[in-house]
Amino acid sequence: LYPIETVEMMSHVCHLAESTICYPPYFNEIRQLTPRPTSGAEATCSSAVNAAIEQNAAAILVLSTSGESARLIAKYRPPMPILTVTRSPHVSRQVHLYRGCFPFLYERPQSLPVLEEVGTQKYREVWQEDVDSRIAWGVEQGKKLDLLKSGDIIITVQGWKGGIGNTNTMRIIHAP
Repeated sequence: LYPIETVEMMSHVCHLAESTICYPPYFNEIRQLTPRPTSGAEATCSSAVNAAIEQNAAAILVLSTSGESARLIAKYRPPMPILTVTRSPHVSRQVHLYRGCFPFLYERPQSLPVLEEVGTQKYREVWQEDVDSRIAWGVEQGKKLDLLKSGDIIITVQGWKGGIGNTNTMRIIHAP
């Protein structure tokens, strides 16, 4: 009879329930229960959540090929949204299933240098330019959804090169 009002009330109840969780002890408990040694990607993702909590960040922005980094960050239940930028429509749909994740499909094609340039300074410059443009685009998308505003602290997580399994870099930036 009242589907809109029902969903609004459910949303209100969920937000209220989420606001009562004390996230730092919860994060520490999950971290202690995680088997050691962890992968480099998991260590980076848990450190990103820790930095986000300590910095009171507005969001964690993840550049992901497979969605695994977004899943690992969601595992630690950060109290802020996880903005996931990916080029894969499949991963974008899949990330919807992870707690707190907002997937964004980045459709601009990747500009890769020729194979002979892999490992060179030119390759690293092109890679970093692509990373920076995806981060800037992700921040803009977060602003459009009112998840971010200018001056907010954002934790970014990315890999050092393209492909799956290379997540090892975290940065702390401010939204322009």
